[in-house]
Amino acid sequence: MTIMSNVDIPKDKHYPNDAAQCDECGGFGCPACEDKGWVPPESPHKRKCLRESCDKNIPPGHIAVYCSNECAFLDATLGV
Repeated sequence: MTIMSNVDIPKDKHYPNDAAQCDECGGFGCPACEDKGWVPPESPHKRKCLRESCDKNIPPGHIAVYCSNECAFLDATLGV
């Protein structure tokens, strides 16, 4: 497993506990998130777990497309 230590997301580190990563830029900053890298939980630009049956938001500093190893495993093996 490779750990990406040079990725510094989100761009703005001052976010509320319930914020979600911006799906448009992946946390690097763009017009959709006002260059912060994160959005409020009700934003249409929030990044959600890639597993379709999971409804969790991806936290701003999370470097993955799944919210957990369990979701990644279930999606890879069962497709659920």
